[in-house]
Amino acid sequence: MKFKKKKVTRPIIFIFVRKNSKRIVNKNLKKINNKSLIEITIDQAKKISNVKEILISTDDERIKKIAKKKNCKVIDRPKKLTSDNSYEWLSWKHAIKKVYKQLGYDYIFLCLPVTCPLRKIGDVETGIKKFKKNKPDILLSTTKTKNHPAFNMIEKKNKFYDLYDPTKYFYRSQNAPSIYNIVASFYITTPKYILKSKRMLEGKIDTVIVNSISGIDIDEDYDLKIARFFSNKRNVKS
Repeated sequence: MKFKKKKVTRPIIFIFVRKNSKRIVNKNLKKINNKSLIEITIDQAKKISNVKEILISTDDERIKKIAKKKNCKVIDRPKKLTSDNSYEWLSWKHAIKKVYKQLGYDYIFLCLPVTCPLRKIGDVETGIKKFKKNKPDILLSTTKTKNHPAFNMIEKKNKFYDLYDPTKYFYRSQNAPSIYNIVASFYITTPKYILKSKRMLEGKIDTVIVNSISGIDIDEDYDLKIARFFSNKRNVKS
């Protein structure tokens, strides 16, 4: 698929929400300080500079109702893209195609997952500026990690375990190259890259490193408890 190159400046926010979550039932409606995760994410989206469009891709009627109440546009997510095995990259492709007539392809695609409610608006805006300046195919939010596959990560090999990457070995963590965890604070790319790519990480990748609290990703009940704890601490300080 080929596209004409145009200057891409305006960010449009996409929020993807599936109805059936297994580890935490109704996860996207769970509340932190009396606001659901979807409400928190929409309110954060509205604070980002120069954003005029917020689109919610979902199969959940309750989420659609909240989105419309907050003046967001809704994209009906087809059933085939809502299972546990569904690759969200395909939902990104679907959403872009659904709004092509209204928006075209020449904009910055900014995805805000609802599972990262402690993101900082400043980090997102830094990401947008860095994306415009460096022109990668995709920019991710990441956190620094203390783990390294050639230092302190093992995998099962037959009966016993070995370093995940035994071809290299570092006796001190300080000697190991810096590596980073991808976190779900935000993803920044373009519709053109999404449509031409089979997977997210096959192009030029850039990142904004966020702190570990801002990068908390809610996947289990334990994560939700941690997010609530730090959210309360933020409110007390403010």
